[in-house]
Amino acid sequence: MFYFQLFRGNNDTTTLVTIKLPCPIQAQYIRINPQEWNIHISLQFDLIGCTLNSADCDFQNDTCGWQHVNTSLKRWEHGRPNITHEVPTTDRTCISDAMNCNYMYITSEHQEHGNAQVTQTIRRTNTSRCLSLWHTASNDFRGSLNIITVKCEQAIEKLRNTTIINFIQQWRKSTVRVESGVYQIVIEGVRTNESHGVLMIDDIKMNENDCA
Repeated sequence: MFYFQLFRGNNDTTTLVTIKLPCPIQAQYIRINPQEWNIHISLQFDLIGCTLNSADCDFQNDTCGWQHVNTSLKRWEHGRPNITHEVPTTDRTCISDAMNCNYMYITSEHQEHGNAQVTQTIRRTNTSRCLSLWHTASNDFRGSLNIITVKCEQAIEKLRNTTIINFIQQWRKSTVRVESGVYQIVIEGVRTNESHGVLMIDDIKMNENDCA
């Protein structure tokens, strides 16, 4: 399979130009073919790779490669919030507060309303898979939890799946079918102006089988 894309370079002799590919590429060879130049061709380039990770994460020790997307001032935080909202005091798999119980969360404390995103680049496959995650929210949280799958073929396709937030202060499991060829997963928490609560996610897992 061949991928072709035209990039704009620098227009002087000193400026470095960094170009981020819209899609990860697995390749044995990369060919650079200059299209325009001034007087004579002169070119230097370097390639920076990325790691294709598993989406699985229990968030006990770290975020397992899930990275923030700068969409607004809001961010998913890792750990346990020091809050007074009525939410589970432990993560989904912990049996006591004494254990190292961590998860990802967004809260209204010191943060504006808006959306917070984390993303993970995953290996492309030829079969559909099932993404599962656990989530909960306090009864004063207002917003949504969106799972966005980014598919890259000849163009980028984004599919947004909205999960209804539960307000019963208990962990609940949700699943989303991930189509073949998807290479990126984005988990988006959205908090409205009226929200004063906390949204929590934990135990993300990518199953090789389709969702039942």
